[in-house]
Amino acid sequence: MSEQAEPTGQARTRVGLPAGLCQVGLGGLAVLNFGTIMFSGALDDYQPGVVHTLFSWLLIVGWLYTAIVFILWLYLARENLEEQGADGLRWSQVQPVASWFTPVLNLWVPLLVVAEVYYRTDKLGNEPLPKKVLGWWVTFVLSLLLFAFHEFAVVNASVLFHYEPWLNMVYGALGCVAAGLGFHIVTHVTEIHQQWEQAPEPEAA
Repeated sequence: MSEQAEPTGQARTRVGLPAGLCQVGLGGLAVLNFGTIMFSGALDDYQPGVVHTLFSWLLIVGWLYTAIVFILWLYLARENLEEQGADGLRWSQVQPVASWFTPVLNLWVPLLVVAEVYYRTDKLGNEPLPKKVLGWWVTFVLSLLLFAFHEFAVVNASVLFHYEPWLNMVYGALGCVAAGLGFHIVTHVTEIHQQWEQAPEPEAA
């Protein structure tokens, strides 16, 4: 069992709301990805229509929404660590945001930032790259690549979003795992940070 990091100062309450928004996004993506598995054949053969268009836009909006709130949560969690007195943090305050938008670096730096926030929060000094974080990143990147290379076609104002049925299933399975691991990471880190926020301030000497 890992030893939780001891707070050295009073943290401000701020990770709770972004974490909740992030959990909504990750939960929604898990449901949509599960739907991709269940209706993999239908998504490939479905004729243009309102239902297919709605599902396609929900996937697009779900990805964008979850990415925004996750990066916000990560930035605040990283800042919270610093305010708690965590020293020797490898990544600066801007890197949790900038690393996602920097070509080439965004292939691995966001993983290292999330890993640092996770293991420094939980004080896993002997595991700088927790397996759950690595598993989340691998499944996230693979599902993102599959999502990016899905075939988008607009026919009579209807948006089609499809692969071959077996690729729909692979994409859906990867997305479910990534969403589940991401949900765990956000929940675990946030619970510890909220414990710090609720801790009484140390009495003045």
